[in-house]
Amino acid sequence: MERLPLSNRGGRGLQHDEAGKPSCPIKYDWDDLSCVASMMITRDVAPTLTIHTSIRAKIRDEVDGYSASADYWIRCLYEGERGDPEDVKKGFLKSGLLVKVRANLYNRSLGVSVGY
Repeated sequence: MERLPLSNRGGRGLQHDEAGKPSCPIKYDWDDLSCVASMMITRDVAPTLTIHTSIRAKIRDEVDGYSASADYWIRCLYEGERGDPEDVKKGFLKSGLLVKVRANLYNRSLGVSVGY
């Protein structure tokens, strides 16, 4: 992953291609980069071409139906950063990062020194 500049906060979170994945709700496939084009033809208006961009772009642009809201938990809370929208409890709070944090807090409370 490329280093983020310390001088500004632009391009972070969902705006960053790699750092955005853990923040993406499990409802969406962050790795889906496909684009779809559709044409809408109405009787009195000239045809309009709409390009539906990748999931990342839709979330970033807050397109209707693509929100990083609290409807679904974010990937970084799930084992392997893969959550199941149909079964949100499966793998929840079992991500590698959370397991390390939990172990570190537990070991520190016992006075154990752990080198990660």
